[in-house]
Amino acid sequence: LICSLLLPGVSSASLMTDDASFDAADALFDSIAGGKYHIRFADLLAHFRKASAPLSARNCEVRSIYGLVDADGSGSISKLELVAAVMRNARVAEFFLPGIDAANVLSDEDTFDAVNAVFEVISGGKQRIYLQDLEDHFCHAAPVVPRAPSAANRSRTRVFIIGPGFGQLLNPRQGAMVHQAGFQVYWCNGVPNPERPNFNANPYLEHVRREIDVF
Repeated sequence: LICSLLLPGVSSASLMTDDASFDAADALFDSIAGGKYHIRFADLLAHFRKASAPLSARNCEVRSIYGLVDADGSGSISKLELVAAVMRNARVAEFFLPGIDAANVLSDEDTFDAVNAVFEVISGGKQRIYLQDLEDHFCHAAPVVPRAPSAANRSRTRVFIIGPGFGQLLNPRQGAMVHQAGFQVYWCNGVPNPERPNFNANPYLEHVRREIDVF
């Protein structure tokens, strides 16, 4: 009951085993607590009053943009989803990076770094962005100014990826984006998908270590 009230659509049974569900709960706690370590009754009351209030024009815009980026309707946005969205949709690009042409984000390091900086600020260091994060950032905080362009040469940066966990076969587009961004990519295969619930990595650590040595 509590989970369905606070996190509709999220199963309470998966909170401790699913990263996305845990991150959603973590983001909700931060939003309600307002930076404190504990939530008081007054905080919870303020949260529900805010949730039941009519949406402002800005909130409506934020939710519309969120729906465009979360194209698969998973309820969260990954960094790769944000990169793909600003590349294909001019409205999304203007919302997150006003004045910047993001159509060439995969070939322009400065634009890619700007998208990365915006994602890190909005997500607060998490691996995914949730609607609450987007509303907190764009409706209740000053817009973020992307950090200065990086002078790093991506062609000199090596990236080690565990193929099954990254969806090398199930989602080849995801891996292609990393390649197209200019990184040197090494795929580690020969292990099961490490993102399965209760996955025991111990039997495969030696194999991964050998692959890292080759890398």
